[in-house]
Amino acid sequence: MELPTQQRDPANGTPHARDAALLTQYRKYVPALILNRLQTAGRPDGPSFERMDCAVLFADIAGFTPLTEVFAREGHSGAESLTRVLNDYFGKLIDIAGTHQGDIVKFAGDAMTVLWPANSNLGSLHHATALAAACGVAMQLAVSGYVTDGGHALSLKVAIGAGTLAVLHIGGEFNRWEFAIAGEPMHQVGHAGELAEPGDVLVSAQAWALIDAQATSLGRRGTARDGVHRLERIDNVVLPGVAAPCALAPALEKAVRGYLPAAIIRRIMAGQTDYLGELRNLTILFLNLPDIRYDTPLNVAQEAMRSLQQALYFPFEGSINKLSVDDKGVTLVAALGMPPFSHEDDPARGALAALAMHRVLKQLGLRCSIGVTTGRVYCGAVGSEVRKEYTIMGDKVNLAARLMQHAAGGIYADGDTHERSVDQVDYSNGGMLKVKGKSAFVQVFVPREGKRREERRDRGGASQMIGRRIELAHLQAALTRLYQQASNGAVVIQGEAGIGKSRLLAAFNDIARAAPVRMLGGAADAIERSTSYLAWQDVLLQLLNLGETPPAERAQHISAALAGDSTALPMLPLLNAVLSLDLPENSLTREMRGEVRANNLHQLVVRLLNYSAARQPLLIIFDDVHWMDTASWSLLLAVSQSVTPLLLVLLTRPQALASVAELRTLLASPGCTDLQLERMAPEETVELVARRLRVANLPEPVAVLIRERAEGHPFYAEEIGYALRDSGHLIVSNGQCRLRDQSALSHADVPATIEGLITSRIDRLQPAEQLTVKVASVIGRVFQIELLHDVYPVLADRVSLPAHLSALQQLDIAPVDTASSNTAYHFKHSITRKVAYDLMLREQRSELHQRIAEWFEQRHAAELTFYYPLLAHHWNQAGAALKAIDYLELAAEHAVNANANTEALAFLDQLDALRRSHPEVSVAPLHAAHLLQLRARACKSFGRLEDAKQAFSAALAILGEPFPTATTPIVGAVLKNLERQIWHRSVGAPRPPNDPD
Repeated sequence: MELPTQQRDPANGTPHARDAALLTQYRKYVPALILNRLQTAGRPDGPSFERMDCAVLFADIAGFTPLTEVFAREGHSGAESLTRVLNDYFGKLIDIAGTHQGDIVKFAGDAMTVLWPANSNLGSLHHATALAAACGVAMQLAVSGYVTDGGHALSLKVAIGAGTLAVLHIGGEFNRWEFAIAGEPMHQVGHAGELAEPGDVLVSAQAWALIDAQATSLGRRGTARDGVHRLERIDNVVLPGVAAPCALAPALEKAVRGYLPAAIIRRIMAGQTDYLGELRNLTILFLNLPDIRYDTPLNVAQEAMRSLQQALYFPFEGSINKLSVDDKGVTLVAALGMPPFSHEDDPARGALAALAMHRVLKQLGLRCSIGVTTGRVYCGAVGSEVRKEYTIMGDKVNLAARLMQHAAGGIYADGDTHERSVDQVDYSNGGMLKVKGKSAFVQVFVPREGKRREERRDRGGASQMIGRRIELAHLQAALTRLYQQASNGAVVIQGEAGIGKSRLLAAFNDIARAAPVRMLGGAADAIERSTSYLAWQDVLLQLLNLGETPPAERAQHISAALAGDSTALPMLPLLNAVLSLDLPENSLTREMRGEVRANNLHQLVVRLLNYSAARQPLLIIFDDVHWMDTASWSLLLAVSQSVTPLLLVLLTRPQALASVAELRTLLASPGCTDLQLERMAPEETVELVARRLRVANLPEPVAVLIRERAEGHPFYAEEIGYALRDSGHLIVSNGQCRLRDQSALSHADVPATIEGLITSRIDRLQPAEQLTVKVASVIGRVFQIELLHDVYPVLADRVSLPAHLSALQQLDIAPVDTASSNTAYHFKHSITRKVAYDLMLREQRSELHQRIAEWFEQRHAAELTFYYPLLAHHWNQAGAALKAIDYLELAAEHAVNANANTEALAFLDQLDALRRSHPEVSVAPLHAAHLLQLRARACKSFGRLEDAKQAFSAALAILGEPFPTATTPIVGAVLKNLERQIWHRSVGAPRPPNDPD
């Protein structure tokens, strides 16, 4: 599954070219039987019925269902492996069918049906049957002894029949047409298939009569009356070669689309067919209509199908996956939860859809039996690039078929469907059944009607603070001193990831909003931790009321607001370093460099903050300051010492204390409170989980489990509660909860680490939501919806992003980021983002990093300075070393000029490391000298004169200049001379660098 070629939108270009490109993909999912009919008769405008003489081959893979269950336990990596096995196995069969000019009309999970119509191309029914028989023998030879990479053996059973078939085209609701093949040949292969063993090619009596003179039999299966022969070989069969594809006019694009499920259409239009293969939770419906057979009047079959489509599609948004006809009537396979219509309450929708479908058929005087199951199954495209089909398969699919067979005119649902929909659907107990393929009895339930009051599953929501009373009291006291005494203060909240810093801050925010203070907030970011002043960007946007102002108008807005301030107004271009305002430099700011420029910027920000503080005390909150860049720390320390009245609240991980001198200085200052969050009391974590689940109490076994596994970690405790509920072990209803099976609790599939819990939750998201989480994780901790929309790889799903994000918000995975000036969301915990990022394939991540980098280059072409570090990060992760090196150099130069020398040296170190790991990226000598002089300037500003001297000496050596013999220290004049030499002697330099002090 690779993004680069899969994400191209085939809708680009002219409508004619677009339709032709789509048809090329569509035809892979539609048999030639349908394509030829559309080419001849055009787009269907009603039901149709036709007869034709055909040979039929039915190939069934033996051993596949157990393999599906093995891969299901491996999660999404198993889905990829399963897809590869299926495509490899089916690919061999499809190629053989193609060389024998067979038309693959149906896939049914681990089986497929191939037709050979007796027509002008294939000749008589005799020749068509001989081709089918030869194809069956060739298939068995091709897959004999097939073993997967994991050591799982697969084999094949083949059945062949011949005679007159009926082809029905029915439905049409929302332009969705279903076709079915029925008749005596299908009965023949059905009977032969029941008798077949792995390795067999069984031929019905009717088909054998046509090829008897050419075929060699290994004997018979069944009774003598059955006349089913075991075919050994068939001679004198002339292979016609692969048939030329039907030439379809682009105007038939919509007609072909009518035979495809919505999942196929959306993914093809988005170029995402490789994302179809997955293991996901579905609710499956197996329906049998015994009163509709191949000889049923067309109008009766059409009315039944149209009624079923209407009942399933609206309002439940289900999908029909398969339709077949045999001697037992029509069998229909439908599912709830298939893309693009997936819902959290699909089990309830499935049960209610079954009731609706049963009801409409009863009104038509038709009998119906339905089996309903819920669980993890494989769904996706199986086959090859020549012919494939969207299908579902797995143990739950087989169980739904078994329940249908036992339902006897009613509806049976399995235990998982019942447990996951009991709040919305009223059931009666159907007892225990012994079904084929299950060693144990299966409990079934009979859905009766939907409950009038549907309960929404809550993911926690806002609730009263649990624990942290002492810490919250410290924050309240500091806030009170701020607005009552106009005193300065600071509170530093330290704690490990997930320990509850964000919860404590949320509770404090609720209190602060009611206080007579002005709140401002900012946050640092792990990816952009080297971006100068990043943490201050949102603070200044809020301070200057620029949140709703378009970026292009911000400079004018600020200039107008400060027009009367003769001191601040000339300094406004300094804000370019923080807000990328693109204000033109004036004669005063143009001369400011390095430390002088940084100090003046600090004074300007302090002046602006004091303006506001004079009107109302200021509360400034910074989150994740352990990622804060040195320029932001320097400004923060200056603000803490010069703005009054002010309360600073900083959230950080403990490791920042050892590495950030400004933080240590702040902690040592008068009026600073250090709050170190420890783990909660075990009983508090139990109370916390109960509150998040909105229940009064937890069952004692669950409380014990949370106390033991969470060990006082609040995030861990919450995730255990969510996992138990989402997996169905804990049933929540009407403010109460109960265990589904206490004995199974100790064996519940609850991961042992926070990362495992998050992975489990992400895996249970709907696939589109999973992709949303993954794409967002590549963007960063905070992600704008606009950027997410523009780089989202499944084009057709972009319109659903608000719904996906709403779901993630409800799940408390990615709430709205209220501190952002634009519509954005943020990962509640950085751990969540990391786990989601690590779930993606490297190729997928690289392509997304490239898209994000290109988005910033295009969207912010006029203000790239602020985004240099971010662009370097994304291009580096995209594997574009040369572009990453370019942006690292620009970021280093900008950081040196902003006196952010720690970041400058970090950029240069990253650049050197990239160059070492990519020796193919050459650097011109003068260019290398320029980089060395940047290092010399940064080291000099730090007072690291020996390091500066070494860099200076190396730069001069590249230029062929001697090192100065004077004993005086390296001063700005020497560096200025060096830089001027580099500039004047370089060729094609992108811009003249700023002169150092």
